[in-house]
Amino acid sequence: MKKELPPLTSYSEDQRQKAMDKYRLIAPYLNHEKNLKTIAEVSECF
Repeated sequence: MKKELPPLTSYSEDQRQKAMDKYRLIAPYLNHEKNLKTIAEVSECF
């Protein structure tokens, strides 16, 4: 059974900001611009 997630509007500003930071990190992969290995190497710096 899949757990139902709350709507994004119920998240705090900090939670939304963290989610956007994560999205920005993986966006190049989703847009077929970089592979996961490259993204992982870059993210280790953070």
